[in-house]
Amino acid sequence: MPAYQPSSIGLLGKAFSTSPLENISKPKTPKYLPDPFSKNDIQALLEASDELPESTSQRAKAMILFLLDSGARLSELVNLKYPDIDLKTGRAKIVGKGAKERFIYFGRKTKKSLMAVYIINKT
Repeated sequence: MPAYQPSSIGLLGKAFSTSPLENISKPKTPKYLPDPFSKNDIQALLEASDELPESTSQRAKAMILFLLDSGARLSELVNLKYPDIDLKTGRAKIVGKGAKERFIYFGRKTKKSLMAVYIINKT
């Protein structure tokens, strides 16, 4: 498509001094969701954590399960504190982008894994 020429003749035979499309915004490009992990990918992550020393392995497994189960961002997990985790309800309060607080939920496997890490770190 040829570039706009300032003295182009319009449909009605009148010259334009500026482009009639100048004030129209470009359409937004769609944002695509990332592909989810396959069962094999998840299994490989969990098996890789088994190769670490036991206390580190438990912690790595809990982190992997928490991220996959809750949808939390890595930075939110890193800043998570024990008092912000409610193991009874399977809920955690996290601080996200722009210092926004929100609650995220996690399931039984993640809860068991987090409890194991909590017990290891308490002793």
